[in-house]
Amino acid sequence: MKKIFLFVLLCSSFVYADDALQGTIIARYQYAVFFSPQPYNLEISVYDDGTVIKKITQERVAVSTKVAVLLKDSLKSLKKAIQDIPKNAELFDPNPEQPPCMDAPGSTTSVFKDKKEIVTQTTVACKTKFVNEVGAARVNKLLDGLAGLFH
Repeated sequence: MKKIFLFVLLCSSFVYADDALQGTIIARYQYAVFFSPQPYNLEISVYDDGTVIKKITQERVAVSTKVAVLLKDSLKSLKKAIQDIPKNAELFDPNPEQPPCMDAPGSTTSVFKDKKEIVTQTTVACKTKFVNEVGAARVNKLLDGLAGLFH
């Protein structure tokens, strides 16, 4: 029993050590399908060094894969866009009268600024809300594009 516990502890420390080596997450896209026989979650995270990690979770099993590294200019542009987003940014609903729907997948795009998560776009129950700022639009476009590549 002690050997199993030590093995699990050792494996988990490698997982946390690997995450620590990536740096700090500066932007993240999350997509989830809950009303399905097989729930599915996708997470695309961009780290401060430009590393892009894809994490897929199905049936309680998560698999993370390094899928890309942003070019220096792209990373610089992303960081500038994040800095342009106000800390008190609020989500805008372009169609508040639209009724919600059920059983639809949901997604959230967020950035991390001064150790605070700022949601820049969310789609829940067929309603999309977004931060109506140029920097947020640039972040959303980049992360939507990355998610499209790795879905």
